[in-house]
Amino acid sequence: MALPVLPVDVLDEILSQLTDETSESTLRSCSLVCHSFRRMAQKILFDFIFSVRLPPAKRSNQYRIFGPPHAERDPPQPPKLVALVKLAPHLIKYIKQLRIIHDTFMRTLDDRASTDLADALEIFFRKATNLRSLKLDFLSWHDIPPRLQDAILLLISVPSIQDITLEYVKNFPANLVQNLPPLLKSLSLKGQTFPSLPPTRKKLPKIESFTILDLRTFGGMDQFRSDAMERIVDMSQLKTFDVGICNENSMPVIEQLLRPTYNFLEHLILQFDITDPDSVSIDLNQFPYLTDITIIHFCTWPDCLSDIPPVVIWVTETMKKISYRNVLQNLSFRQVLFPWIELANYDLTLGDVWQELDTICSLPQLASSNIFRGITFNIESTMPVCDGFEGVARNRLPETTRASKLHIEASLLDWW
Repeated sequence: MALPVLPVDVLDEILSQLTDETSESTLRSCSLVCHSFRRMAQKILFDFIFSVRLPPAKRSNQYRIFGPPHAERDPPQPPKLVALVKLAPHLIKYIKQLRIIHDTFMRTLDDRASTDLADALEIFFRKATNLRSLKLDFLSWHDIPPRLQDAILLLISVPSIQDITLEYVKNFPANLVQNLPPLLKSLSLKGQTFPSLPPTRKKLPKIESFTILDLRTFGGMDQFRSDAMERIVDMSQLKTFDVGICNENSMPVIEQLLRPTYNFLEHLILQFDITDPDSVSIDLNQFPYLTDITIIHFCTWPDCLSDIPPVVIWVTETMKKISYRNVLQNLSFRQVLFPWIELANYDLTLGDVWQELDTICSLPQLASSNIFRGITFNIESTMPVCDGFEGVARNRLPETTRASKLHIEASLLDWW
């Protein structure tokens, strides 16, 4: 008696459940069972962030293409990108996320391997019909051979890309951001300045999410061209803006960046570096559709705790000026606490903070709102101190008159 044959849709649904980090070996085994299993298993295997390391000199063939994100710490032995393009080009269509990394401490690149990689990326460009995300990490543009530069320039214009991240890309030319894909929805810049800018174009991609972080690394906000963004993207329909560091030096540029977002912005993410609450100001009434505000504070050292109260005071004073017609739904404070922060000092800091949070919830503009859900106090730290920080925060709840509007959440910080 012949065994029943399951429909392809059923097989696909079964294999689609194998998407967590522990399923890689199982998917590899499934891809060897039969042709019916192979297609879906390979599709899932390649539907992760793939990383390509630029090949350093004297260590040729060191560029590798990894599987799931966790593999970057303990990578398996997957095929090289060049081999993948040559031997299995049909798999390129399954790749949705690509990351290119350059170990900048090994600046000199292997010429032969770089040429092979450039050839592979050019083929990849033609076949990457489903590529959605591209991230360039720690690239030193002047140290990359011209042929490989051209291949990267080609890659960044893949029409299907919707998400681009540039992280510490040094000395890149204007044409790197001159022809961003038309479907681009999200742009993230970390540690970036613009040594040169492309000419203004009539039609720019309309992004919905923009992140700008860590500009102090390469000269600070005063080195960031305020007209840079209007040359490369259209921010008039931006919905989420992660502003990065806000202080008295960065605010002129931030205000310039915020201006075109007034009519669409829904989520504003701020990270402050202030000791005086009066040193910066943002008029939230300019954003009639703003529903979510997230305030981020990184406590990397014990003395960073003293920076928390001024930030919360700034929020209190800013909220006092918000219109009764506001549509705010969520106000979140995300605190990233490194393990050497002492619980006693944190508890002492929260004494003043909790009174301010209670004041915010009691403001008539928010207390009378039917859509304001309250304040979320999100604590991120490592085990086992994360539970301790959460306990300290929860012990403060009885001190508040509007405890029902305060929500405490805790999550583990992966900081290594």
